[in-house]
Amino acid sequence: MDTDENYYTQVSYNEPVNCNKKIWNWICYHRVLVTGMMWITFEIWVFITLLVKGTSIDCNFSEMLKRMFLALSNLAIIPSILYCVWLNPTNLFMEIVIFSSLNMVSTFTHMCANNAPPCPDVCIMRNSILVYMDFTFSFHIIPTLVLYNVKPLNLPPQIKGGLHIFSLFINGILAFYFRQDDKLDVYFTITGIFVISVLLFRVLYLYQNKRLAEYITNHCNWSSLAISVIFAIAGISCKIIGDTNSHPYWLFHSLWHLLIMTSIFFTLNIWDNRIKFSCK
Repeated sequence: MDTDENYYTQVSYNEPVNCNKKIWNWICYHRVLVTGMMWITFEIWVFITLLVKGTSIDCNFSEMLKRMFLALSNLAIIPSILYCVWLNPTNLFMEIVIFSSLNMVSTFTHMCANNAPPCPDVCIMRNSILVYMDFTFSFHIIPTLVLYNVKPLNLPPQIKGGLHIFSLFINGILAFYFRQDDKLDVYFTITGIFVISVLLFRVLYLYQNKRLAEYITNHCNWSSLAISVIFAIAGISCKIIGDTNSHPYWLFHSLWHLLIMTSIFFTLNIWDNRIKFSCK
């Protein structure tokens, strides 16, 4: 007959299930689906909110539809967000935050814009603050794409995040002084000098290490680069045309959103040597 000691040593128990780990693994493997559902929910809320406001008695419904088109045209940035979530949500965390912030701020800005009287505005804060934030995150897209595509060194995520925060701070200052249309040329001149300087630094770094031709030949996706440039030129053209009084602002500014945000997606695919995130 077994003693109590032998009995307790012979009985085996299943290891406790870590529910938090199982949930995390499920979210990790389905992270694109989860993120997409979150954005679909947000955009449905925007659509229903503007639709309800547009059916008010005093509202010109056609004008509210224009505002709705302006707000929902920011959907074009969602493929870039999902791509970063799929590729590497840890290393590309700052890109996800910047793209998501741009989507939400631009959407709320056009929901709140005073361009559809007498329809009621849908403002979560003062319109002037939303416009300022819209300019800030729009300006920050350029250094974000530069930091994503031009990597002279393998920067740790902490340093890369610090550079993003510093760049966002600088762009916030620039947006405050250069958000007027007559001063935008000064901002784009400064940004152009910055981008060209970083590109030259990257080229010189590769050239010094005798890897420039090899790196470009082996890793550059020329089709994505060409498509990105074409969409960017088309988007900038629509932005310039839409800013003139002789053309419908809502149409050309919406096209600006769709084209430039599509260009961002293809810009993320210029280099094909990215390491995909693993949930294991």
